[in-house]
Amino acid sequence: MKSLAEEAARLSVEAEEAARQRQIAESDLAEQRSLSEKMLKEKMQAIQEATKLKAEAEELQKLKNQAQEKAKKLLEDKQQIQQRLDKETEDFQKSLEAERKRQLEVSAEAEKLKLRVKELSEAQAKAEKEAKKFKKQAQGWEPQDFQVLLLIFCEFM
Repeated sequence: MKSLAEEAARLSVEAEEAARQRQIAESDLAEQRSLSEKMLKEKMQAIQEATKLKAEAEELQKLKNQAQEKAKKLLEDKQQIQQRLDKETEDFQKSLEAERKRQLEVSAEAEKLKLRVKELSEAQAKAEKEAKKFKKQAQGWEPQDFQVLLLIFCEFM
């Protein structure tokens, strides 16, 4: 009996130890399950955050591409405007030069005309002087003298 009691005591101790081990194992399992759930939750949050960051990065890339396209278009527009401005400036310079040349020609022609007017005025004054002189001389002439003079004049024409 003693051995049965010892055996029962030993089995009882082993059963308590097994129960304690089982309780520890269940506790460890519950803790590991809790940690796994926590890690899964954190992993899901990390995936969501990564997805959100990827979407933001794609949106930023899209905006960057649009900004680059707009900058390219603005640069092209600026170059076209500069080319037009250069062409208009060149055309204006040519027009201005042509106008200056025309003004110089007009001024030269005006000078020629002034000289011609002066010459004609001098010639008219001389002719008037000669006419007065001739009129003075012709006051004593007879009509046949005028006929002779008219004949001579017609021959020179």
